[in-house]
Amino acid sequence: MKDTIDSIVNDVKLYSKGLVNALENNHDSEAMDYVQNMKNCLKIVNEYLEMKKDIKS
Repeated sequence: MKDTIDSIVNDVKLYSKGLVNALENNHDSEAMDYVQNMKNCLKIVNEYLEMKKDIKS
């Protein structure tokens, strides 16, 4: 699972760079796609962190 989370975090880094680039070039629909992709990835990371928190409790 840790490898999967690391991969997802790397995806978020790439999406954030793409988002900045899209915003700088006024590509609004492309920027929205990057935001959606990042939201999906961050949801998975959040679930993983919640799971870890529950295990530690």
